[in-house]
Amino acid sequence: MNIDIIIFQWIHGLVGASVFIDYLGVFLARYFPFALVGMLVALSVRSTRWKLITFEAIVAALIARFGVVTIIRMLVQRTRPFVDEAFQALIAADPDELYGSFPSGHASFFFALSMVVWMHNKRLGYYLFGGSILMGVSRIFVGVHWPSDILAGALIGIGVAYFVHVVWKRKLE
Repeated sequence: MNIDIIIFQWIHGLVGASVFIDYLGVFLARYFPFALVGMLVALSVRSTRWKLITFEAIVAALIARFGVVTIIRMLVQRTRPFVDEAFQALIAADPDELYGSFPSGHASFFFALSMVVWMHNKRLGYYLFGGSILMGVSRIFVGVHWPSDILAGALIGIGVAYFVHVVWKRKLE
């Protein structure tokens, strides 16, 4: 059996075990990303330095999500788990996104944000990475992504953020 399916079934298999866990999974998959962005925006109010970091993070996240992920999705038409496994996902899916599973746009966006922050402030970066991991696992839990979608999105986000950071740093020198 495919390792992607085994991990998916293990995580998604927790659905229905507890109403609290189901609600937590939905919250982390759907609403928690707003809290992560809100944290970054709140930091940008602190100083000009954090405004620049926030801008760099958003640029990296947008390139990862709407550049790299979009190109890959044009080449790879992977269906979402709830389509392949024929079940009702815990969060409503956009009918236009039934084949937009690989790579995860959410993971690419939030791991890019996390990486940029981590390169400037390790402690805060670890918190953002932790939040991004929770969000990614919850998207598997609710049934809208395969584990490899999240992993690929995370790697894309981290890679793009690193590239943007290097280019950004050269421009400022």
